[in-house]
Amino acid sequence: ETDTRWQRVRIMNACELAFNEPLPLAPTSAGKARALYGYEATCDEELTFGADDHLELVPDDNSNTNTGGNDSGWVLASCRGKTGLVPLNYIECSLQHREPLTLETHAACVPVVVEAAEEERKEVAEEPEPPLSFTAMVMNELDAEREAYVCAQQDLLASCTAHWRQVMPTDIRDTSAFDLPAQQRAMEDAQCALLKYASVPQGEAEERHAQNVTPSRNKRSEPRNIRVFFSSTFKDMLEERELVAKKVTPALRSFCANRGILFNQVDLRWGITQDQSQSGSSIGICLTEVDKCRPWFVSMLGERYGWSQTESKDELLTKTFANASAKFPWISTFSDRSITELEIRHAALNTSNTRALFFFRDPQYAHARGPDFNESAQNTSKLNRLKGEISDHCTVSDYATPQEFGEKLQEQLLDLISREFPEVPSALSRERAIHHAFASARASSYIGGEPYVYAMNCFLASQVDQPKPLVVIGASGCGKSALLSHFTKRYEDDHTKEFVLAHFIGCSRLSTDLGKMLTRIINEITSRFDLTKEDVASDLRGLCDSFPKYLWEASRHGGMLLVIDAVDQLHDKDLQALRWLPEHFPPHVRLIVSCADTTLAMDTLRERNWRILQVQPLDEATRKNIISAKLQEASKSLSPHHVDRISGVPLAENPLFLCTLLEEVKVHGSFETLDSRIAECTTATDIPALFEIVLSRIEKDLGSSDSLVGDCLVCVLLSRRGLTEGELISILSLAQVVWSELAIALGELLENTSGFYNFTHDHVRQAVRAKYATQQRVSCMQNLLIEYFRGVDRERSCDELPFQLLQGNMMNELGRLVTTPDNFFFLLNNNPFDLFVHLR
Repeated sequence: ETDTRWQRVRIMNACELAFNEPLPLAPTSAGKARALYGYEATCDEELTFGADDHLELVPDDNSNTNTGGNDSGWVLASCRGKTGLVPLNYIECSLQHREPLTLETHAACVPVVVEAAEEERKEVAEEPEPPLSFTAMVMNELDAEREAYVCAQQDLLASCTAHWRQVMPTDIRDTSAFDLPAQQRAMEDAQCALLKYASVPQGEAEERHAQNVTPSRNKRSEPRNIRVFFSSTFKDMLEERELVAKKVTPALRSFCANRGILFNQVDLRWGITQDQSQSGSSIGICLTEVDKCRPWFVSMLGERYGWSQTESKDELLTKTFANASAKFPWISTFSDRSITELEIRHAALNTSNTRALFFFRDPQYAHARGPDFNESAQNTSKLNRLKGEISDHCTVSDYATPQEFGEKLQEQLLDLISREFPEVPSALSRERAIHHAFASARASSYIGGEPYVYAMNCFLASQVDQPKPLVVIGASGCGKSALLSHFTKRYEDDHTKEFVLAHFIGCSRLSTDLGKMLTRIINEITSRFDLTKEDVASDLRGLCDSFPKYLWEASRHGGMLLVIDAVDQLHDKDLQALRWLPEHFPPHVRLIVSCADTTLAMDTLRERNWRILQVQPLDEATRKNIISAKLQEASKSLSPHHVDRISGVPLAENPLFLCTLLEEVKVHGSFETLDSRIAECTTATDIPALFEIVLSRIEKDLGSSDSLVGDCLVCVLLSRRGLTEGELISILSLAQVVWSELAIALGELLENTSGFYNFTHDHVRQAVRAKYATQQRVSCMQNLLIEYFRGVDRERSCDELPFQLLQGNMMNELGRLVTTPDNFFFLLNNNPFDLFVHLR
């Protein structure tokens, strides 16, 4: 009997639970269950069922029958009139209603010593609770089941402990040194973690955590980006816009740069051509850009009202309103208003906006300058009504000349920016904000994965004194980054006092550099635990040598969870068989790393014999859940035929492929041609091929050849760590409105991280290289990049230009650039790793 109990303890050990899929406690009486996954019978004795099917459990009191008893991990159940064996780890048992937990209930699950306790406990009868809503009912049942499970395990531990105390020698049993076996302690830790993680409904957990005081250093920083939308009529505001572009914006950019803020000006009035207007997309582009810049908005109004309907109906304007009303239905009630008024209403009148700035020019300025500065009587009435409404709801500044406008605008924007970002952030804070933004974006759209989250929680709870790292592996695009983002957020919410540090390689311009990654981790540890400031090594070898020392400091001060995503995406020269990564970790310092399963880094990790958690391809049931959820985001649905067609594609087992295909379905305009569009997308032989199909559709949508899309994406492809909006506009000589259309169209392929545009995934990079990167185009775009970065500020030039010269094999110019005294000392003080590489 003791051996049996000990075997059960071993079975429920957290590591085995997570990775060897031990068998949950089987039900001992008839009841109901829900299928967590679909199962296909492999013999006549087994039962086939699908995910979410409801099963009737059949009691089996004879543990010697062919079911193998409850300990075998199989149970008899019936579904759709058939009965057969069902694997326990594929189902979730349901409670009919919440009965009070008794020792009889526990004893039915595990054999524990309960005689004395049973004599003292009285049975309590409880009437069934009234019917609940589906959600409340499920939460109550889950809560009760988890409570029963944990209580049963606690009773099991108590009985085992009592037995061990009886058989232990007296001299050991009666000393304070007596302790439970390490495996039992690991299980206790796992149960505590699981109870905390799983037994509290999400809403209650959020409310509970909101009342806790989280250490200030765990507070997540927000990205420091500002995009200001400038709204005005066209012909009469040329001087103001010229002044903004040449004087105000440079001054604001310089001010923001010193505070770690990226400032961008958006003025769609510049460069709007007749061809752009004829497309009927002006209103949609403008209002979309207002949303992207929100809440930053500046409006200049003189005596002109802007393009609006007249008595003779303007067919083009009617078309423009119709195109935009699908996304912005509220504009239908303002079909006689100008685009300028629509921008103002969308930014500040439909909803309150304290960061919207309005400037009214003195009418005398316009009267002296002719018809281009004045308006018809009908539109003057509309303009006066609009100005009155603005004055009633917003703060307005008057000005007499463009120069006065520039001074007031700069003063007010500086004041707003200073109040919005009162402190100058450190480089550490800025990088922390980037990683948080990356993780939040992926965690917010993550679907499923609860078995992986459960497994990682179990594993972490069992790794205390001699922690062993966990390696999360899977094919490229299988969702490893999204899983770690989701898990990290959940773990932080449930363990508010623990130090959790996540580093997502590839999420920022600096994240793929091994030296900068180690520097960041060391600085985060120093900051978290208020360690004595020491000069961090400036060479890679010194950082690798000191890295274990700081991990021991973290252990000495309470420990940490370190998550490093995509270690295979470090530069090849930095991998070096992962020698920078210690093979053993100090107590209470847990590590989770992720890696593609067919890489040099993965080969190294396998040799270390670390625990591995494989992210499996999506099964068909999960694919269908994702299809339903993703389409519901756009208030769309598909017929069962279409759902089966998409979910049945072999490549749909990869989340990246499936989600990309669904995005194409969502943007497809005609239901009549949906079949052919799905068929076209499903002909892709791999994920990069699907992205090539997407790129061809984007070219068609923009009504352009591959030159615009190709030139832009090849510039990003050739860049070191991505390019800013302003850099792309300048390098390619694009009008702002052209860039806005392009950026919107490429939204699923280019990611704006801290103001820099880069590819959302390496598969996109592969598609761009295959479709656009001809030798002629690469040479042309590289020359444009080199020419542009020769003329920018030293910080940006020293970051990008040496890389471009190195790629172009222009060694003489590279040598002259990095050995110029100003550049040499700038790199030495700010990017010593880069300097060493360039000199070498």
